Amino acid sequence: MLRWLSPATAVTTALLLVAGGVAIGSPDGRGGAADALDSIGVSAQWQPASEPEATTNPQYARAASGRALLLRRDRVAQERRDHAARVSRAGGRTGGDREGDGKQHERSRAAAGKKGDRRTAADAKKGERRKAADAKKDDRRKGERGKSANRHSDAADKRAEPDPDRWVPPMTGYRLSARFGDSGYMWSSGTHTGLDFAAPEGTPIKSVAGGVVTTAGYSADAGWAGNLVVVELEDGSEIWHAHQSSVAVSVGETVAPGQTVGLVGSTGNSSGAHLHLEVQVGGEPVDPQAAMGERGVNP
Repeated sequence: MLRWLSPATAVTTALLLVAGGVAIGSPDGRGGAADALDSIGVSAQWQPASEPEATTNPQYARAASGRALLLRRDRVAQERRDHAARVSRAGGRTGGDREGDGKQHERSRAAAGKKGDRRTAADAKKGERRKAADAKKDDRRKGERGKSANRHSDAADKRAEPDPDRWVPPMTGYRLSARFGDSGYMWSSGTHTGLDFAAPEGTPIKSVAGGVVTTAGYSADAGWAGNLVVVELEDGSEIWHAHQSSVAVSVGETVAPGQTVGLVGSTGNSSGAHLHLEVQVGGEPVDPQAAMGERGVNP
């Protein structure tokens, strides 16, 4: 009976025959398997290799496509694992990363250099501005010192210039203990020729008016006055400051109204610490209280 076998079945059968001792090989090129089948009465149709079954079997095509996808996924995963291993061996950085880091480092150094240059330039400008400001301050200080010196000089000139129209009280913290014209045995002439300002010893005595000092200290012509300071005014009149414990000016010195000429004492013909203030016009004493009142001073 003639049977048709598929190529797979024919091959399987031929192998079985070979295992059973059937000769393999044929001059017609079909192979020993076909001769073996012919020897047992089985006809096998030889067919050349055909296209894979996938071209005709949709289920097989889908399976093959799935296997291809799995293979591609596995290949991608393996490539990723290989890349990760290379990165790990390189210390976590790839060559591209290291190259990028080098460029970034160069850029950072360049930026730092520019920043340093800008800082240096800014510091230089700041230093120049500070120097200019200091120079301006020095100029202002010099100018202020010059103005102050000029003011002091002007004030000194004003103090040195006698002002005949300005009179001031000779001190503060006093009481009038004797007036002009008082009489008594204490005065050699019998009457008082001045105005007495009683005050604690050492109280500063001010020049009543501005003028030139003609007497400073003891005078043989006025021994009764003790330490005496006489100031001569521009009109020739004189103001005497008597009985001082010490004098603070010298002969020939120009004094201004209110300038200290000495300290309260009790030298000469005196019964206690006080200032004997005497005003002489033409060599004769006049009432000091009246003379001061004419110039707006009321002791």
